[in-house]
Amino acid sequence: MADVNLGREAMPQPPGFEASDAWSNYKPTASSHGGWDDNDRGNNRSWGSQNGHGSDKWKNDKWSGGGGGGAKWGNSKWSKDADTSSSWYSGGYGGLVGEDNATVEVQDEEVEFPRTEMLLAQEDFESLGVCKEVMEGINFLGYVKPSVIQAHTLPRILGEPGQRGKSLQAQAQNGSGKTACFSIAVLQALDISVLQPQAMILCPTRELARQNHDFLNLIGFGMKPKTHLVCPGMERVPTGSTIDCHVLIGTPGKMMDMCKKRFVYVKELKVLVLDEADVMLDQENFMGTHVMDVRKHLPQDIQILFFSATYPDYVQIFARNLLASKTVIKVSKEALTVATIQQTYKVCEDESDKFQQLMNIYGALSMGQSIVFFNSRSKAFQIAEQLKQEGRVVSLICGSKSSGQEDGLTVEERDRVMGEFRNGVTQVLVATDVLCRGIDVPQVTLVVNYEMPLTRNWTVAMDTYLHRIGRTGRFGLKGVAVSLVTTDEIKHVQEVMEHYQCKVQEIDYDWEEFQERLSVLRVQQEPDGQRLRPKTQRCFHILSKLKLHLSICIVPRCLRHLAMPKGDGLGYVSKDYADLFRELSGDFAHKDPVQLKPPCRVRKCTAEEMSVRHFPFGIVRVKLRMRGGDIAIEDVAKGEYMKWSVAEALSQSFKKLLKIVVPPSCILACTDEIEVLSVQRPSLGDCLWQFCEFRFDYKVDTADPVLLLNGVFANMADFEAIFCQQLETRFRDVYLLTVLGLINKRFLLMDGGAILDAISLHKAAEANDVEAIAALANPSTINTVLKGDRLPCGVLNEDETFSMVSLQRTPLLAAAEAGHAEAARRLLDAKAEVNYQDTSGFHALYLAAGAPSAQEAVKLLLEQGADIQLANRSGYTALHNACGCGQVDSIRVLLEARADLNMKSRSGAAPVHVAAISDRPASLEVLKQYKSNLDMPAVGGNTAVHEGVMQNNPGIIQKLFELKADINIESGPDNQFATPLKMALDRKKKKAAKVLKDLGAIEQVPGGNTTGEVFDSAKTSDFRLRRRPLR
Repeated sequence: MADVNLGREAMPQPPGFEASDAWSNYKPTASSHGGWDDNDRGNNRSWGSQNGHGSDKWKNDKWSGGGGGGAKWGNSKWSKDADTSSSWYSGGYGGLVGEDNATVEVQDEEVEFPRTEMLLAQEDFESLGVCKEVMEGINFLGYVKPSVIQAHTLPRILGEPGQRGKSLQAQAQNGSGKTACFSIAVLQALDISVLQPQAMILCPTRELARQNHDFLNLIGFGMKPKTHLVCPGMERVPTGSTIDCHVLIGTPGKMMDMCKKRFVYVKELKVLVLDEADVMLDQENFMGTHVMDVRKHLPQDIQILFFSATYPDYVQIFARNLLASKTVIKVSKEALTVATIQQTYKVCEDESDKFQQLMNIYGALSMGQSIVFFNSRSKAFQIAEQLKQEGRVVSLICGSKSSGQEDGLTVEERDRVMGEFRNGVTQVLVATDVLCRGIDVPQVTLVVNYEMPLTRNWTVAMDTYLHRIGRTGRFGLKGVAVSLVTTDEIKHVQEVMEHYQCKVQEIDYDWEEFQERLSVLRVQQEPDGQRLRPKTQRCFHILSKLKLHLSICIVPRCLRHLAMPKGDGLGYVSKDYADLFRELSGDFAHKDPVQLKPPCRVRKCTAEEMSVRHFPFGIVRVKLRMRGGDIAIEDVAKGEYMKWSVAEALSQSFKKLLKIVVPPSCILACTDEIEVLSVQRPSLGDCLWQFCEFRFDYKVDTADPVLLLNGVFANMADFEAIFCQQLETRFRDVYLLTVLGLINKRFLLMDGGAILDAISLHKAAEANDVEAIAALANPSTINTVLKGDRLPCGVLNEDETFSMVSLQRTPLLAAAEAGHAEAARRLLDAKAEVNYQDTSGFHALYLAAGAPSAQEAVKLLLEQGADIQLANRSGYTALHNACGCGQVDSIRVLLEARADLNMKSRSGAAPVHVAAISDRPASLEVLKQYKSNLDMPAVGGNTAVHEGVMQNNPGIIQKLFELKADINIESGPDNQFATPLKMALDRKKKKAAKVLKDLGAIEQVPGGNTTGEVFDSAKTSDFRLRRRPLR
């Protein structure tokens, strides 16, 4: 075995270049899957002019050959013990960004092919000797130089002229060019004049099989091979006939069936390819058995090629049974995690919080194309349905439905969903691990692990994790992987970091910042030399002939990342890509938004109009795109002309779709100006693009709100198309602006009465207005919470917005916080949920316990079934809050109801600690009356006296002493077992130290812990059992 380090940092000058500037001027460029370079197609001709590679000069030189560690060099200085990092030919010639530091291990039983290193030096495919038809496909796709895995495998697979290539097992990171590698090998082996199967490609899923089928036809368009897809759901082969084609591509189970039934003529087969070979060789999923059954029908001397990003140890033995003698080429494990993917994780409190975090991240998901992975199809179905109920647009793909299963998709549904995702019709794909292998959609830049992939031993399935995140960061592009984990699952993140020796960063900032960072990655211009844009007309001409469902998006690169829900990414008026680059002329073209005055101004809704119940509310969230950077898109969005245009577009949409006349003057704005939600300015290709999302809240002055509401609700999709077309038309001759769509169409128009009633009920509960509560409360709306994406701006003040929207409190919580027992009674009679918790975890009993003179409300809630031990997100119960607020009557009610005196919060604080910290001596007296342990330690060992010291509060220390608390008790190991006096002196709490000295406290307990012995701070009994209080 030889370890060939492909780093270029320390490349010494090669021999023969001492008196030349060629070496100093030579700058190899990074490439992606066969890199593109506008400058002389990536080939610096100075190499050819200076004793070029491949000439007779180097044929017998020590610099040729080698590198692979074959038997020929076993005893030379280029063997595995040699320092190859200083070899001049081991420079950064890899074809992918991030491959500079990859380490390639080669195991070969025979003499190494000398072409491998020469290929790396020449940086092209021409020296391989492939036929001109294959080279035409390579050139068409723009593969100028090979990636690392291609450079090391292709010479061995293709072999010397006139000789058959080797069987081979290749391992490299996701998106490194493995598909192109075996596709070139298959095409080179074909004899087009013989219409019999000559190559077979086996894949674990039908999606991957179809992708390989389409790609093979694309790269082989010059050869025009006939391929046949052998997957479940394919057309039946007539009895007695065989499949006439050159290449068979399919799944092992169906292929085995075709071979057994003699529908496949196998005598002419030359090459067998296993794509994602590790899962294909896994006996546990039955694929390994199917592959072995297929192999039994094939010729004995067939060339077998294994390709995958991972090879677990348990499949290696089975691989040897299939192919005993082979060359093994693999990239080091550290490089497998793909350097272009930023791996992150977000800590969630529980499963419900996971879904909320997924909702929060949806804006980032839908900006481009993203995949959300689940471990089971039932969970995928559940979350997908929840997302749809929340108004989110997602697609779902999982295993095919079989007999007796309720969940699952038909074959036709899987093909449709996958085709829509590839073509950019859908942005967010919910998937199981059926999609984690080999699927190539370059536009995917975000992968979310809703559940970490696990083995039967409840450890991370490392291979599955690697394949999942490998759906992004393809071909050297940037990508992000986010894993949502609960506090109990953080250990799985540590497992990944230890296994792959990589960093997985915690997302400790908000999702808005995450979305901003992600938007930079999505639109980041690709490095120079990575890929040359093919000629657009030629691409579409060939694609129209092939009629393929392609896995790669061959459009101008400046538009590649712009696919929007409509699928073309052009907007609602633009009909082709050239229209996005049209020339504008006229008096208003490129006019400053401030100077662009509308024919009339949109009037703001008055306070009286805002309170009119029958006027519907509406929220319009629009996605815009504009080319050029002379004018800021947010200025356009916030301008008066935009506000007028939105009102006009709404008016025309009502008229065209519903035949209801609503003059633009009846569209009233709820705020002074439009709210801009997000702005991105990517540089794509040679031009700057601007993206913007804005929100316009309005109220409609109409005499027939019911007809208007029902019409919009029943025709949301059509309403979006008409509205966006109308809005874009008004900017047609002013800016190069396109309208990409609406977000949350379900809130285009809402019943104004229902919104105002919900607000009024909340205010009535807060004011203890029982008559208003009786009039407004009903079981269908009593537990309704107001959310910002569906509540028009301007109807609430800042404090009301915080309580009703940010905290999402119900009317019962408002009544409880104010201590209103009668209001709470009326709400509970209307079936208010007694244990509902707001976003901070506060519930009615918790809030009532802290309200002044609210013992009656506390009693009422307890009678109605309130959970006395229910804690908020920080672990504090109602008793904690009552003690912290000093409400002694409520404390007594709770203790009489058997509240837990020893209940600790997440920080380890019991009610006695909260009372001490909050300076509530009256609470301490009541707790003592009910036999509370005043010397109870918190996590870390601090008692209530210690907490009084930390607050430097002599009054609390004096009160605890009077209540017989131990003032000489030691703290725990986290505080070096300090007594209260020792802690006061060390922390310079002068008031606390003085009162402790006056009370006779001592600094060190005789026989206490002075050895530095370590105890478990979570098990306080370790250091409490042998303590003796001293007075």
